Amino acid sequence: MRHAIILSSYIPSTDVALRIGKYYIDLIRRRFADCTIYVGVNTGSSEDWREMLINSRLNIVVCDVEDRLSVNSDVAGFQSVLRTLRRTRAGHDFYWFGHTKGATHSHYAEAELLREIIERDFWSRRSEIEARCDPMRFGTFPALPMPASGRNEVEVAYLRSIFPARYSPIGIIPTFTFFGMTGIALRNFLGSADDRFFDENLVETSGVSRYFFEGAFSWISDMAGFEPYLLRKEFSRPDNAASHWPTHPNDFVLNRLKASKLIASWREDREGFDFPGWPMWVGENIEYQNRLIGAEEFFNLYPSYRP
Repeated sequence: MRHAIILSSYIPSTDVALRIGKYYIDLIRRRFADCTIYVGVNTGSSEDWREMLINSRLNIVVCDVEDRLSVNSDVAGFQSVLRTLRRTRAGHDFYWFGHTKGATHSHYAEAELLREIIERDFWSRRSEIEARCDPMRFGTFPALPMPASGRNEVEVAYLRSIFPARYSPIGIIPTFTFFGMTGIALRNFLGSADDRFFDENLVETSGVSRYFFEGAFSWISDMAGFEPYLLRKEFSRPDNAASHWPTHPNDFVLNRLKASKLIASWREDREGFDFPGWPMWVGENIEYQNRLIGAEEFFNLYPSYRP
């Protein structure tokens, strides 16, 4: 089977979480019923979730998170699946990473619009990926790409310590942690990464954050020389001065434009490329180079980003 799903899950025994679990099973049945689905089950997930997986009649491989590797985010679920893929030497062509977004929210509708957008712009794109995502050129295909707010030095140093890499990362993050990876790029990592990545608690031992998979993990592809494939979308706004403003996670159009510029620059000098970070709105403040700065102070320090 050419495609496989990697789903990091945490489904406790709450009405909201169980509805989210059902949503993802239904989505996979609609879009990927013919594929293998690897589900990382984080500690604290309910037996109801396990029964839902068993009763789904889908080709599901359950990958339990060991207590010692448990992290309060999607990190541990992904790690458990990648350990399984390494051991079994899985040979799929495309891997679709996702997680049970919204399972810890108070109300099901809190992330409903985002789930609809990601299904439209990501999960529904199998035919496009098969036709256009050349695995000899591309390594990842993020659902909602945006520039990171900083160099992520700790994460990059960790990746370089466990994975031999020649090139610099581009600095594009898959917002909300939904992205795809070609089999060639992923197996390149699984075959050469140090055992520490699979056997140690990533957050406690490596210094990376609990948002590691939303941030730097997909950079293993850039660092091996593959560029991201940006899923085709019709721009609703021109490439104007707004593309130089601080980013916002929900400004999908402008973030994609900024990502395409970064890819073009990286393509010209993969070894010497140095991504300094792009300022990002966090509530009423702006995050830049590992600092959270009030908006007024930020625009005084960096007037070129002023709207």
